[in-house]
Amino acid sequence: MRMLKQSRGVGTVLAVVVIMIILAVAAVAYYVVSVSHSGTSSSSPTPTTCGSVITTDTTLSASIGPCSGNGLVIGASSITLNCAGQTISSTLGTNAGINLTGRTKVTVENCKVTGFQYGLLLTSSSGNTLSGNTANNNTNGFELDDSSNNNLTGNTANSNLKDGFYLTTSSTNTFRGNTANSNSGEGFAIEDFSNKNNLTGNTANSNDNGFYLFVSTGDTLTGNTANSNTGYGYSDDSTGSGTAGTANVYSVDECTSNHLGGSSPTGVCASQP
Repeated sequence: MRMLKQSRGVGTVLAVVVIMIILAVAAVAYYVVSVSHSGTSSSSPTPTTCGSVITTDTTLSASIGPCSGNGLVIGASSITLNCAGQTISSTLGTNAGINLTGRTKVTVENCKVTGFQYGLLLTSSSGNTLSGNTANNNTNGFELDDSSNNNLTGNTANSNLKDGFYLTTSSTNTFRGNTANSNSGEGFAIEDFSNKNNLTGNTANSNDNGFYLFVSTGDTLTGNTANSNTGYGYSDDSTGSGTAGTANVYSVDECTSNHLGGSSPTGVCASQP
């Protein structure tokens, strides 16, 4: 009888040990899975196909294209797309390389976009940042349509079929240190009630007009350069109490060797020796 009790006691102890081992193994497995899913980066897996919809922070590791539709579509607000110098391309001249529609607080940086109708297109989007992007050989390099309070810094739009940077009904945007050279249309086209934009330290050389303002007021241009354009360095159709009788304000803007003249009206800019 005593032997039976002892064997039962040993069996109980073994059972407890086995259960403890199982629980320990399960805890370790859960930890490993959790670490592998959390990682050290918030970036999503890199999209490698045309038309991908980006909804989380994303860094490209390879170029995309040639695309027959949109290159990439920004599908959420408050995210970052870092192309890390990779190229998004098309050979059809349609759609957008990077399309932001109805987005806010998105950052798009270090992207190269070529061969689309719109290199980077913002429609009804506000509070976004575009930095260090290149949009060459598209129809329009950068287009803002009904978009406000965006910040464009250090971008390049060269050799596009129309305009380097085109704004329509887009106000209170900031352009700083951007370059628009050798476009068939305007370097910077600010049109159709695109009011109170701020352009500082931008360059627009060898375009039709360097800076073209049409039906837009309250814009401020400071320290920009517009040289060797086939039209004017600065063309402004507005009338008001701003610089040289326009409805906009110009300060320390350069204009040299433009075919039709430094500016229309005169007095908006100064030629440099």
